[in-house]
Amino acid sequence: MEKTAESMNLPSRSSASTVVTANELAPRELASSRNRRSGYDDPKSMTSAGSFTGAVQALSKALGDPTRREIYLYVREHGSVTAQEIGRQFQLHPNVARHHLDRLAASGYVEASLDRSNPSQVGRPSKHYRSSGVPLLVDGIGEQATLLGRLLARALEMLDHETAAQLAYEVGLDYGHEIGRQMNGQEATKSIAASLKLVADALTRSGFSSSEDSRNKALSLKNMSCPFGALVADHPVLCVTESGIIEGLLESLAVNGDLARAEPVRGGIKGCEVRIHSATETVVKLRPRSPLPLE
Repeated sequence: MEKTAESMNLPSRSSASTVVTANELAPRELASSRNRRSGYDDPKSMTSAGSFTGAVQALSKALGDPTRREIYLYVREHGSVTAQEIGRQFQLHPNVARHHLDRLAASGYVEASLDRSNPSQVGRPSKHYRSSGVPLLVDGIGEQATLLGRLLARALEMLDHETAAQLAYEVGLDYGHEIGRQMNGQEATKSIAASLKLVADALTRSGFSSSEDSRNKALSLKNMSCPFGALVADHPVLCVTESGIIEGLLESLAVNGDLARAEPVRGGIKGCEVRIHSATETVVKLRPRSPLPLE
C-alpha cells in the first residue's frame, strides 16, 4: 500500500512552525579552531538540540555518502590525486569527482593546492588533493557510518512523527538551497518542465547519477544505494528529506513564482518515487535503485 504525503504528514510550507527552521539547521561553529583542526568537536558544545543537529549534519555532509567515503580512503592511501584521476578510478564525471573532493576539502579531511611546478604549462594549473591528516571521529569509516546511523535512529525515536517529518523536510530544503546556490550562471526558468535538465545536472554534480525524461516530463534519479540505507525501512519519514531537496532546488531556479510541492511515495526494493505538483500538475519522479528493501 502506497504511503502518500498526507499519510506521512508532510510539513506545510505556509504554516508557521515552532520546531526547527532551516536557519537553525545550518552548520554551526561547534568547536574552537584548535578542536576543528584535530577533527574533534567539544562535547560541551553539543548540549543543545540545535548544536546536536549541526554536528550530525556536518558529519553526514562530509562522509555520509558511500562514494565520498571511498574517495577519502583512496586519497589517504595514494597521496596527491586530481579530479580526473578520481573520475577514472570511480567511473565518475570529473565534475562529480571534483565536487566530492571539494566537499572533503571544505570539511578539512583533504587539502587542495594548485600545481605550479611547470612554469611553461599553458592554461590553468591542475588542482591536486591530498589527505590533511585530520583524524576521524572514530577509528574507521564503516564504524563511523554505523555510529552515525544509530545516533540518527535514536534521535528519530525520541521525536514524535510530526516533529521528525518537519526536521527531515527542513534539512532537505536547506540542502536543496545549498546545491542551488552553487549553480552559478544558471538562468531562471519559467516552468518545472523546463527546469528538469537543470535539476538533473545539479543532482549529478552532488554525487547522484541523474537523468531527465522529457517525454514524460519526469526526472529519473537512479542510485546504487539509498543515502539513509536500512534506516528508511524503520523510519520512512526520512523520505521527506528528498522532497525538501527537490523543492529547495526548484526554488533556487525561481520556477515561475509558483511553489512546487513534492509528494513522497514509498516504494519497494526496486526504488521509490517523489512526485512534484504545481498548478499545471507537472510531475517529477525519482527512482533510486537500492539493494535494500524499503517495505
